[in-house]
Amino acid sequence: MKGKARITSMCLVVVVFALIFSLTLETKASAQKATVGIIQYVEHPALDSAREGFLDALQEQGFVLDQNIDIDYQNAQADFANLSTISDRFIAKKVDLILAIATPAAQAVAGKTTSIPILGTAITDYV
Repeated sequence: MKGKARITSMCLVVVVFALIFSLTLETKASAQKATVGIIQYVEHPALDSAREGFLDALQEQGFVLDQNIDIDYQNAQADFANLSTISDRFIAKKVDLILAIATPAAQAVAGKTTSIPILGTAITDYV
């Protein structure tokens, strides 16, 4: 039962983040361009597909690159120092959303901001 409750709560967290993200970008889209920072741990076909799926979903929702949304994609090349530097840069730049691809990328940005929503994909353990 404990595992089922954990899965349910994780699904709820994903839905809440998606709602926050949607509202944030919807507000920004009507006023100005939204900026999404994408931090990817390493180039890998599965991780690349996760990024492409995210970008496709944005496009399906009416976001057009360089018209109403900017994407700042950074690949850390499996270097933890790069992850930290990229995270700090996104926070300093005050992007509207950070997409962390892979567990190390999510861990690098997790405790660094409370004002920027962080969405994770290809994460093995959110805790």
